[in-house]
This record gives sequence, C-alpha cells and structure tokens, in this order.
Amino acid sequence: MPQSTEALVEKPGLLPTPPLPETVPQSNLTENAYKVFLRRYTRKGADGKPIETVEETFWRVAYHVAQVENEWDGDVNAQAMKYYELLITKRFFPNSPTFTGAGTPLGQLAACFVLPISDDMGRDGAGIFQTLRDAALIQQTGGGNGFGFSRLRPKHALVNSSAGRATGPVGFLRVYDNAFGEIAQGGTRRGANMGVLRVDHPDIEDFITCKTDENAITNFNISVGITDAFMQAVVNDEDWDLRFPDVNASEYRGVQGDDGSGRSRWNPDQGVQNCAREGIVQPDRQASTSQRRARCVVLRCSQSF
Repeated sequence: MPQSTEALVEKPGLLPTPPLPETVPQSNLTENAYKVFLRRYTRKGADGKPIETVEETFWRVAYHVAQVENEWDGDVNAQAMKYYELLITKRFFPNSPTFTGAGTPLGQLAACFVLPISDDMGRDGAGIFQTLRDAALIQQTGGGNGFGFSRLRPKHALVNSSAGRATGPVGFLRVYDNAFGEIAQGGTRRGANMGVLRVDHPDIEDFITCKTDENAITNFNISVGITDAFMQAVVNDEDWDLRFPDVNASEYRGVQGDDGSGRSRWNPDQGVQNCAREGIVQPDRQASTSQRRARCVVLRCSQSF
C-alpha cells in the first residue's frame, strides 16, 4: 500500500497529512472564487483565519478520500493525485461536508440525513427530542437533515397519558428551528433542514403558512407531501378530508380535520409569492409509506467556481 514517506504535516484539528507535492498544478480560480473558497471551505485556526491554501485543501480532501485504497492494498498516493487533479481542474467538486470534514478525526463527509420522528417525547429512539438531539449532532459535523412530521398528532389533540393537549407538528417544527438557529454547521454555516407534512394531516394549513412571517421559521425549508389521491381530488374538484393518523396506527384514535375541496387547498402560488416556499414531495411516487427513506437525486446546485 504505497504511501508518502515524507514527514507528515500537522495542523490544528486535522489528522497528519503528507505535504502537498511540489509537482502538482496550482489552482486557476478567479480572485473572487479564491476568496469565497478560503472563507467557506478551508480549515480555520483559533483566530478564524485559514490555516491552509486552496491547493492544500484540495490535497487534504484527495488524500483522505484515497485512504480507502488501504482496504485493497492499493496505491494511496496515486489515487490521491488523480482525485486532486479532478478538483484542481474543476471537473468534479464534492459536497460541502467533504471539504470541511475530510482529514479531521471524525471524518464525516455525508451531506444529507433523513431522520424519523415518532409521536413520542423521547422514550423511544425516534422520539421528538431524541431525534432533535441526533439532528443537532449531525449538524455539528456538517450534515443537513430532513424530517417527516406527519406522525405527530394534530394541535390540541388529546394526549391520553397526561390528559393534556398536543403541541402539533408546527409547534415542534418551531422548537427544531430555534435549536438549529444556534448551531453553526461544521463550524462555518447554518444547517440545512427540510420539514415535510402530508397534505391530509389536520394541521396542513398551519404548516403551509408557518413561514409567512419571514422571521418565524428561518432554518427550514418546508414541503407538502402530495398524494395521488389528493391530486385526483384537485382534478375532479372533490371534497378532501383531513385525518390523522395518515397510516394505520392502533395506538391513536382518528382525528377529523376541517373538510374542504381539493382545489380550495391547492394554492401553491400564494406561498411562493410570499416567501419563496413551499415545495412539494410525492410519497406515492417515491417511497410508498416510508417516512424516512432518503430521496436522493442529482441536482446541479453546487457552488460554481
């Protein structure tokens, strides 16, 4: 498993890495792109200033990714050079957590996590506050989170165990939003979050309008789970009932929401005009009854340099 025999370079918060080879090509980023990259993706010292150049960052990432060659007795240095060339020529850029997490003791490179939320305060592994804890730790490492809030009972629904009333999905969405507002993702930026609620949940109208005040929910994008049955109701201008639960769950009594026609609830333009939200997802088309299967597609949305 050939690796560099040169003295390793040690920098604060990073694993020892061989020095940047003198023969590698230098970056041809524009002056503005170079400044943006230094600010967003390089590792910083205690004074907040970069402790590495763009080229050294590329090499750190390339060498970290190439370590997998050790599992097959491959040539780490050769693969690191190939990966470096992809980066320096801008033929390929990884996600942001790869730039911030590669070469660190944790080495967390994933950008997207989908976490379940059950209608429980935290006694089970997917309880509301257990999931919030897990999500906070993920964001601390640079990852972003997606949540399905559809399993939470509607606002003011009876909680039999305490004889109290439920907070509802939007209330706990605000709790999550406030918590994430205090976390700088990967030490550099706010975390990205997606909240989803099904279109047949009794609190769907509150959910759709929860970002109308631009200061209300600031760390979440929201999307409505649009079912095939709902779209058919829109086409036929049929009544659309709001019910809970959205799946067969014997532990809950069904909660009936306000009725209305499919078309009366289909008003995407208002949300977009108010504050550039909300989106839609189609669970019937993507993941059937799963609340947490990652919905991954290739998007041309990375920073361009």
